[in-house]
Amino acid sequence: MNTQIIFSDAKNTIKEINKERLSNKDKWIFIQVSKGKDTFLIKSFNTYLQVIRKNNIDFIGGIDLKISDWKKRIENCLVSE
Repeated sequence: MNTQIIFSDAKNTIKEINKERLSNKDKWIFIQVSKGKDTFLIKSFNTYLQVIRKNNIDFIGGIDLKISDWKKRIENCLVSE
């Protein structure tokens, strides 16, 4: 599932991303978030965060993360400078 999201603020953007995860259980999700000139790419399967990238710079993903950790890693990427 490919989804595009326009960044509003970190909290609401993470809610939208998590909503996409919940509505696609046991499926890969591909999400692109636009925030001004920045582009974020996320590839995830449940709480396996395989790709999390900002402007072609990779951030640390993880396998079988707690949902809170999954959200925190996405937040760290979204608010990074």
